[in-house]
Amino acid sequence: MFVVAGDSEPQTRYRRAVAGAMRLLPSLKFQIWLLLIMVCGPILMGNNDQTVSTQQGNAQQRDVATVEVSLVTVEPKEVRLTDKTGRVAAALTVQIFHSPLTTEQTVRLNVGNFTTDPATGVVVSYEPSSQTVRLPPGPSGVVTATVKISSIQIGDNKKASVVIVATLTSPTPGIKVVNPEPELPNHQAALKIEKGEP
Repeated sequence: MFVVAGDSEPQTRYRRAVAGAMRLLPSLKFQIWLLLIMVCGPILMGNNDQTVSTQQGNAQQRDVATVEVSLVTVEPKEVRLTDKTGRVAAALTVQIFHSPLTTEQTVRLNVGNFTTDPATGVVVSYEPSSQTVRLPPGPSGVVTATVKISSIQIGDNKKASVVIVATLTSPTPGIKVVNPEPELPNHQAALKIEKGEP
């Protein structure tokens, strides 16, 4: 014969404590979630803001139009000096390529000697040696600038040559200069000079 003993007092207290904890569990879960949101929320939002800011910065950088010297030519390619003044009738043409523009931009065109042969005694006068070039709004295209070569002096040499270079500087904020290196062949034109009779 078996006798079922009633719940002892310690067991009853234990069961009541467990039941009370189970009733509190949903509110504890809520408090834990609230704590996580309060602690982690600003961190997550901060990272998101930083990501958005970086993406916007990259987009603005991509949106900036570009400009570069695409071709330099000189006509004629050979000149003959017939008097001591060194006056010549030669001109330099510089083609400047730009990507699409939403507003007018400007850039500074500079022209000068890159190398001369002989290395000393060759003086070339450019008019103007520096000028501001306007780039109109619209699709990508080429703007042409002309520079006059007004006089050349080669000293006691009978022959000489000069490599002329064109570079771009001082772009307005809506545009940036690309491939600015003066040693690139599209930045240069060669001119031969010879002394001779009129």
